[in-house]
This record gives sequence, structure tokens and C-alpha cells, in this order.
Amino acid sequence: MLSSKYLHSKFKKTVLVLYALLLSLATFIYAETGIEDKLVENQKIKQKNDPAGTHTVYMQIASNINQGVEKNIFYASLFYQYKNKYLKTLAALQMTSAHTGYLAHFQYIPIHSKEHSLKLGLQFHVNSMYRVATEFDIIPEIEYVYTIPDTFIFSTQLGYMNKLTLIHIKNEKPVAIDHSSMTAAFSLSGIIKKEWYLGFELSSYEIFRYPLFFHPTFSLNLKYLSTGKNLPKGLFFKFSTGLRYSDFFTPTGYPQDFIFKLGWGLEIYEQ
Repeated sequence: MLSSKYLHSKFKKTVLVLYALLLSLATFIYAETGIEDKLVENQKIKQKNDPAGTHTVYMQIASNINQGVEKNIFYASLFYQYKNKYLKTLAALQMTSAHTGYLAHFQYIPIHSKEHSLKLGLQFHVNSMYRVATEFDIIPEIEYVYTIPDTFIFSTQLGYMNKLTLIHIKNEKPVAIDHSSMTAAFSLSGIIKKEWYLGFELSSYEIFRYPLFFHPTFSLNLKYLSTGKNLPKGLFFKFSTGLRYSDFFTPTGYPQDFIFKLGWGLEIYEQ
């Protein structure tokens, strides 16, 4: 039988190869589509038309109707995000009856144009399950985004997750369990009507929820973002539904949870 160390080493090598392939794909697109020639022109256009940066404050409530092994049935979350053409940062807090989650997410964007962008990021997540355990997740990642302006957005992400779980035992030292896994996601979204966006996402993780690979979530999202004609500019509402699947690649896989999310927030644009 293969040892766990051997399998872990092979898994790390596989993830590194996937990173290299995604980076090679982005580099090829960068060269073959003439981004180098268009980048300066695109940035001049963006400087005229786009804000220097965007602050976003966002609140979300959620509920799942099939609890499965996860006993939370009500979630409340708060997000703050800042982004510009080189940087994207996110700080978030989630509270439920069973745990409190904290998230910090940083992305550097070395390649950015009107159509293509490549992001190098790091996610740090802490999940405190009351009197039971505490999880720590650190995820370096790479993300590629292709955009048809005002029409369509496609993105794909790969990450390598390091998960440490401390199980609390009364009057004893916590028991530490260390896992390594990968993350993967892709999403499609488009404008179905002015100010209205419809999207689909398949991801091995969610914000505040980082299971080992591969327990995916299939999500359908509807978003309204005001341009200022009827409501204040930057005001938005978002509704999402998601099917969480357990053990997707095994014969015993099954739908675990069905979750609804409702959010609202405001984007504030720097000039």
C-alpha cells in the first residue's frame, strides 16, 4: 500500500503542475492576443472612464434547508472590500449559532487589461466552532479572468489549501490535525438586462467554508447593480442559491445541503 507521505508528495507535485499550466495559459493568452501592444491604450481609456478604486460594504444573510452534517441553519455575514487595477483586498466576518468565521483575502494583479487579468492571491480563514474546534486555512492561489466588457465575465481559480484543525478537549491540550488539499473554481456571468447580472459558479469552496477537495458547491446568482438612474449609484442586491455536494468523485456521493443567500450593499467609487 502507498504511504501517506508518498501520496501527499504526489499531491503537492500535481498541484504545482496545475499552477504551472494555468500560469502558462495566461502567459500564452497575454502574448498571443496582443495585450502588450494594447495595454497602454487600454489603461488610458480606463483612467478616463473607470474609478481609481472602489470601496464595497456588503451584508448577507443565508439559510440552508437540508442541514446534513452541518447544523447551521442561519448565517449572517459582513464584508468590506477595496479594489483598484493592481490590488484587491477583502475582510469579512460571519456569525452563526455554532461558529464565528473570519476571513482576510489579498490579491495582486500583475496582468490587467480590458479583456484579461491574472491575479495572485492569499486567503487566510479562521473558523471558531464554539467549545468544539478551531480551523485555520491558508490558501495561496492564482486566478485568471476573461472579460467581454459590459457583456460577459469568465474566471477560473486554483489554490493550494493548508488546513490546521485544533480539537478542544476539556482540561487537555488541543489535538492538532493537519491537512493539505487543493481548491478549484470557475464562474460565468453575464448581463441579461441593463443593471441585471446572472451567473453560474462551480467551486470546491465557499467564503467561510473550506472543505477538503472535492465537496463542490453549484451556485446560481442574480445581481442588481444600480447605475444611478432609479436608485443611488452603486447600490446593489444579490440573491444566490447553492447545492452543496458531498464526496463528488465517489460512488457514495450525495447532495448535502441546499442554501439560499440574500445580500445587499453599496459600492463607493473613488475619482
